[in-house]
Order: sequence, then structure tokens, then C-alpha cells
Amino acid sequence: MKTLVTTDDRMGGLHIVYAIPPGAYSLSKNYATGKYTISFSNTDGVYALPCLAEDYAFSEQHERDENGDWWQPTVTGAIPHPDDVNAADIEAMERGEWVVLCEDQNGVRRLCGDDDTPLTFATDATSGMAATDRNQAGFTFTGKLGHPSWVMVDEE
Repeated sequence: MKTLVTTDDRMGGLHIVYAIPPGAYSLSKNYATGKYTISFSNTDGVYALPCLAEDYAFSEQHERDENGDWWQPTVTGAIPHPDDVNAADIEAMERGEWVVLCEDQNGVRRLCGDDDTPLTFATDATSGMAATDRNQAGFTFTGKLGHPSWVMVDEE
């Protein structure tokens, strides 16, 4: 019998989100732990998104169909004040494809997507009625992958 291990560290929200262009990174796998380490060959096209823990989330749905297993990672958040300062960068991200590195509040890092199946970025700008909706752009990174998101470790 196998037992799933749990911890008491279950804080929600994301702490870090990076949008990485395909090909700007490499992975190495630790076969003893099954976890990956990432290194960057170029950081010029990498976007660091400002994280507000209560507004950022990671989820990953696993499905099976006639073609086999697939996973759909989704990283969501909000960019406050998507004004002229951020407009060009937001538009560039909407037109691109991305591999997303995110870290949750418990320190678990995941790499979502890969060079062959990157994620897409979409926004939903609103002035909104609620205080939390005003003058921001909600965003979603999502894609359909043939593998789950990779769990990462710190570089050694």
C-alpha cells in the first residue's frame, strides 16, 4: 500500500510568476528525486509578473480521452494599472507563446509548458464595479500538454 504524504504548509496563492520564451532555458533532471532544475540561456525576453498572492493562482486539470492522458495547466492573475507603461509588454505577451515558471506560497515551483507545447497568454481588462476589479487586467496562461507541469528544485 502507498500512502500520500501531506504537510501542514498549505498557504494559497502564487509568490513568483515568470513568462519565458521557448528556447530561452534548459532543464536538467535529478533522477533520484524526479525533480528538475532550470537554467537560462537568455533572460532578455523573460517577463516577471508582479505577484499579489490573493490574485494569483495555479491549477492543473488532468483528463483522459481517446488520444490518451493530457494536462491543462492554468496560471491566473491580475496586473494592476495596465496603463501606457505596461500596454506594449502586455500586447507582446498576448501575441507570444510562453513557458511559465511559478512558485506558490509554500515554495513549490512548477514549470508549465515546454518548447513543443508552450502556453498562450490572454487578458481581460476591466474598470469593474468592485474595488478589486478597478483598473486592472486579469490574465490567464493556459495550454494542453501531454505531461503534467514539472516540479522544480533550487539550483545547486
